[in-house]
Amino acid sequence: MAELLGGAAIGALMGETVKHAVQEIKNGRKFGPTLKTSEQTLNALAPLVEQIKVSNDSLGRPREDIQKLETHIGELKELVEKCKKLTRRNVLSFSRYQAKLKRKFEALEIHLSFIVQLENKIDLGKLLVMQKEISENMVRKNEILGQFNGNEIRGWCGAPDEPQCIGMDEPLSKLKKQLMKGGVSVLVLAGLGGSGKTNIAKKLCWDPQIKGNN
Repeated sequence: MAELLGGAAIGALMGETVKHAVQEIKNGRKFGPTLKTSEQTLNALAPLVEQIKVSNDSLGRPREDIQKLETHIGELKELVEKCKKLTRRNVLSFSRYQAKLKRKFEALEIHLSFIVQLENKIDLGKLLVMQKEISENMVRKNEILGQFNGNEIRGWCGAPDEPQCIGMDEPLSKLKKQLMKGGVSVLVLAGLGGSGKTNIAKKLCWDPQIKGNN
């Protein structure tokens, strides 16, 4: 279950990284800064894609979506390598290649958005099924132990261990503030599969202030 919703952190980070690159290219007036932004973005995306591949493999998910994402990134990387070979003699080509970079980044941004929406729907369906199965198992176990009285379910039920969420302090803090607001009982974490959604949810459940509000 940890991998199922694994979440918002990596998915949001990838989306924001690409959005930042698109904005920089839109605002860029010089080819040099545009190329530098492109390289930095590709370097930032590479380890995130590898994390998603590992997570998807552990869940037995089809590789088509991640392969399409790798194709987009591969085409962008190939274009960046071409741009790096341009010299001042090719100055008249700078604006044309800058436009190509912009189009590639925008296509990548659209593809990432589609993947996030699709995988969130799949994960939500699986989560609801798992939640129902867990609830039914809890009731059966407590009935067998003779500790179910119709009003209260008593008995030991193993809680998941508190996960280590390295580098997620900022998103955790923001989500905690939203949960602590009056009238907020449900938050939906959106992100690519394997990006840390479940770990964030578990970490929030272990927070003393949030536990005290339940």
